[in-house]
Amino acid sequence: MDVVVTYFVNPPIPESLRAGTDPVSIAAHAAVTERYEIPTIRLAHEVAQRITDHRLTWKQFGGTHPVPYGNRICADLIDQLFTASWSPNTRTPAVKKRSPLPMPLDGESYDRGRFLEVPDQALAGTGWERTIPQWSAIKGEWRTRFREVPMLVSTTPSETLTLEFEGASIGAYLLAGPDAGVTEVSIDGGDWSKVEPYHNFSKGLHYPRTVMFAAGLERGKHSLRIKAATNPEHGGSAVRVLHFVAN
Repeated sequence: MDVVVTYFVNPPIPESLRAGTDPVSIAAHAAVTERYEIPTIRLAHEVAQRITDHRLTWKQFGGTHPVPYGNRICADLIDQLFTASWSPNTRTPAVKKRSPLPMPLDGESYDRGRFLEVPDQALAGTGWERTIPQWSAIKGEWRTRFREVPMLVSTTPSETLTLEFEGASIGAYLLAGPDAGVTEVSIDGGDWSKVEPYHNFSKGLHYPRTVMFAAGLERGKHSLRIKAATNPEHGGSAVRVLHFVAN
């Protein structure tokens, strides 16, 4: 299918753009869109220019999560792209016919990324369980989309879960809230290392994010061992995994 990339905007981005510098997030995606000839909606640039010209304020736009007025600006830009792309008078359509893909920019890219399912038998006696958290009894806000979603949970330090996987990278898509613990992992029976799921947003929200445990492994079959540990700064020990991820 055709892909269109839209560069949305957060508070530091307009300042960087007005200074003539693409923020890291935009520059990194631009390298990919140019490589694969993917059409883009440069919403961040449009917003920065309108603010500079005093045709728009950040408040009018609605901030990082735009209000309808701000989303209308984005929708109009997308409409302009589609109109130009589908016009019979367009000599060089913005959305081009697909051709064989070039080599990836990064040989270790996550182009084989996928969710992993953990068999129920792998949970037996591990101190982990597949459950829907009782959110009303847990400190911190949560997003309603996760309210009824079963997940793999451990709140007891040192209880180890083992997962066999195939690939070169392994991680987890998880919720990290005020009670998030430190995640300790071991690959193929090696030394334990610590991964910190706690995020700046975790203070008041069970924040959804993906954390990587290991990357750059020899591609093939591997074994992950994972356990929760108490966060010495915040005192939490909970790990709530929506999905393990592999590449």
